Amino acid sequence: MRPLDQIEFAPVAEQERLTNRLLLRQIHHAAAHSLFYRRRWAGRRLPATAAAARAFLAGLPLTTRADLEEHNDEFRACAPS
Repeated sequence: MRPLDQIEFAPVAEQERLTNRLLLRQIHHAAAHSLFYRRRWAGRRLPATAAAARAFLAGLPLTTRADLEEHNDEFRACAPS
């Protein structure tokens, strides 16, 4: 079963646990593969647990349209082909 299928039919507490786990995975992926986020989050301690992922995200500045326009190539999560 896909993670989103698991979330859709799970009790609320389980939905939150699964969502936090997926968020943690996404944060670490962005930090590892996106030059923009690696630079933006330099010096910040990445969350080590799923429970800490939401607090980490809440403490971040929003990514703006200007960020996207000025650093477009840095948002790539893989090498351009």
